[in-house]
Amino acid sequence: MTLVEFFDRDSLENICSCAAARADRVILIGGDRQTAERCIAGYRKIFAARQTDVAFEYVSVDRRRLSRMTQTITRIVQAYPDCVFDLTGGDDLCLVAVGMD
Repeated sequence: MTLVEFFDRDSLENICSCAAARADRVILIGGDRQTAERCIAGYRKIFAARQTDVAFEYVSVDRRRLSRMTQTITRIVQAYPDCVFDLTGGDDLCLVAVGMD
């Protein structure tokens, strides 16, 4: 299963969602690639220590452009039909984009 999350700097929320979902793949969507890549490196270490194999990907999106967000979400849904969205993070515009797709 693929879990799609809106990247949140609150790592605890991202880690809890990943662990609870028992996803094979986690796609984080956000606007700050540099911070996300640092967090993903930490997530990989945490899951490796638990002997849990999770693939992490980051998709950068302009959180101020609704049309770009919906295009990105559509591409993810088409590429990963098994995906599930975690709606506990992200800002209002991100949540609107998921509802529109």
